Amino acid sequence: MNIKLILGLFSFCFLLGNDPTGLSKFDYYNRIIAPQFGKKPLPDRLDKLSSYDDRKRSVMDKGNMVLRLSNAAIYGYDRWGLCHEFPAGSMLKDGCCTYYWTASPMVGGLINGEPSVAVGVRGSVRDHEEEFEPLPGYDAGVSDTEANIGIAFSDMPESWPSAWAREDDPTGTFMSVIHDIEGNKDTLYFPGVEPELGPSGFPDAPCGIGVQAEREAYFVVTDNDPAEGNTFASNNGVGPLNVRFDVWVLNYSLSFGNDGLVFIQQMTNVGKDTIKECYVGIAGDPDAPEQGSAEWTDDMALFIQKDDPHIADKLVDTTDAHLLSNFALVYDRDDASAGFKSSGIGWVGLKFLECTKFNSDGTDSSYDVSNFYTYEYSMDSQSDAQAYTEQMQHGIQTPQNITPNDYDIYQKPYSYGPDITWVINAGPFDVAPGEKVIFTFADFVGINESDLIRNAKLFQSLYNNDCSTPKPPDQPLVQVIEDDSQVTLFWDDRSEASVDPVTLNNAFQGYRVYRSHDRGLSWGNVVTDLNGDPTDVYQPQAIYDISDGITGAFAMSDPLIYYNLGVDGGLQYSYVDNNVVNGYEYWYAVSAYDGPDDWAGSVVDPLENSRSKNAYASDVDNTVAAIPQKEAAGYTAGTFSVTHTGESDAILDAVTAVPSSLEFLGLEVIPDDFTSKGHTYTVTFGDTVLYDTTEVTGDSSYTV
Repeated sequence: MNIKLILGLFSFCFLLGNDPTGLSKFDYYNRIIAPQFGKKPLPDRLDKLSSYDDRKRSVMDKGNMVLRLSNAAIYGYDRWGLCHEFPAGSMLKDGCCTYYWTASPMVGGLINGEPSVAVGVRGSVRDHEEEFEPLPGYDAGVSDTEANIGIAFSDMPESWPSAWAREDDPTGTFMSVIHDIEGNKDTLYFPGVEPELGPSGFPDAPCGIGVQAEREAYFVVTDNDPAEGNTFASNNGVGPLNVRFDVWVLNYSLSFGNDGLVFIQQMTNVGKDTIKECYVGIAGDPDAPEQGSAEWTDDMALFIQKDDPHIADKLVDTTDAHLLSNFALVYDRDDASAGFKSSGIGWVGLKFLECTKFNSDGTDSSYDVSNFYTYEYSMDSQSDAQAYTEQMQHGIQTPQNITPNDYDIYQKPYSYGPDITWVINAGPFDVAPGEKVIFTFADFVGINESDLIRNAKLFQSLYNNDCSTPKPPDQPLVQVIEDDSQVTLFWDDRSEASVDPVTLNNAFQGYRVYRSHDRGLSWGNVVTDLNGDPTDVYQPQAIYDISDGITGAFAMSDPLIYYNLGVDGGLQYSYVDNNVVNGYEYWYAVSAYDGPDDWAGSVVDPLENSRSKNAYASDVDNTVAAIPQKEAAGYTAGTFSVTHTGESDAILDAVTAVPSSLEFLGLEVIPDDFTSKGHTYTVTFGDTVLYDTTEVTGDSSYTV
């Protein structure tokens, strides 16, 4: 009795002495966690990289969720910034919000009967972290933060190495260097480990053939770096698992998948020993949101198991429930962050997509999620043994709140929390040297619960289609002319011949013109869905559509809005904006869009080009920036003259090209067309006149 009382008083005092109220997680770590656990304080912002030659960071920013990640398999860290920023640009605009503290792969297993666990998170309370180190030769070997060059990106060949390992050795043989507890080194060779190169020359992810997303990242790590990896000293002499992770991160920019990323983790045993009872998965610390005072302490979580008997109690939408298996959610129980947002906090999702083990005999085996385990941030494991038995072998954890938490405004039963850090993994399986396990998941955010559920279904459907999605028409090439209180856009017609590579149809419908006054953070009035909730769809400034009878409002399924297909008004290739202020910067985007399409027997909602987050990027065709202004003082317009020779009485009129009157210029117009070249032109009329004809009738006036 006395012992229990003392322990109770100790726990109570511990909690009082570790109250995070008023602190960010960064301050909480440095002021309370670091002294208590004997850790070094976390440095502020971007450091530690300089002492690691092969470590690099790059930003996945093609979609509506932005992530800065490291090729040391750290899937974001709050102090680096842009750790699951949602929506894109919101940190610059409002100072909120990001939705993770850190995340990384996690793998555990038995070596000679003893547990060894490798995890790559940063800024956690666990005893050891950042145990994966990138291998050299899988990127260009340089870092340029401004150009976003570091990790190898499929859409940036300048980030690639001069030759991939597969190009150096067509057999794909990997040389694995391992160390024993005495520091002795051994070299093993594993043929077939290096991935094949796709049609574009980029390492092919095990999901479809070739690059599927607008951007794919690729890097390789191992856990057996003798100084910084899963060392013998870190786990009582058990040592590393000797595993290699090939990681692909797929970043979509279109409405299919633009609220998150797909992570494909391919783990290979590149050691001497079979890893017994191995588990592979993800360790993450989602926060909704990161900004605010102790905001992580009021987060709740839900987990939807396969054939979950309580799914209807947990979720507001259970249609297509087969697409929601193994779906984890985090939400803020009061939907607010003091000083940042009084409502409208995003929801965080993780959707398990697949786990497959590839056996040495050529067979393969599929696994479901075997473990979902949550714990408070400050209650992380302090040994590999604890991490393995408690965090990876626990199974599907019983929810802490069978009935709703008293402070949960959503009143969700079967919830976890408050305060969510989680481990999600599959297993167990024995992994012999050379055998592989692929663990794939989608990582995403939603505006609200309904939006998050839609995203979960979308990512599962996307993955089921080999990571390929229907696509909109090709984006048009847009040019801009700035004038006094006027901006004129014009574009070409390349979009109209586009064929969707997935549906194999040409469903081109027209063009939509958007304007942004905040450098691409927003693009006009937000369209709300049928429930009155905001979406990431905006009302365009103008719509120009084909006269084909396809008109009016189309009821979309994702999001639930009415999409304006146009009024059969006909196509145009220019737009004049007279509602502008001189000296003010505007961004414009012209998005080609298509009509409803069919894919595998299902209706595909209309799709349109995404609007770029950087109007000045050299690889962007459909988004431009403009600053209307008067002509500079002393400006003199160009002049021209017409000299008439010969006996014809035809009149030739030369007209100054005015950007706002483009009808006579055709479809292929560039700004250079409005610049005088100082040339002399000869105009010859091709009428044939017989030598004895005295009167000729026909056009008497020509305009050029």
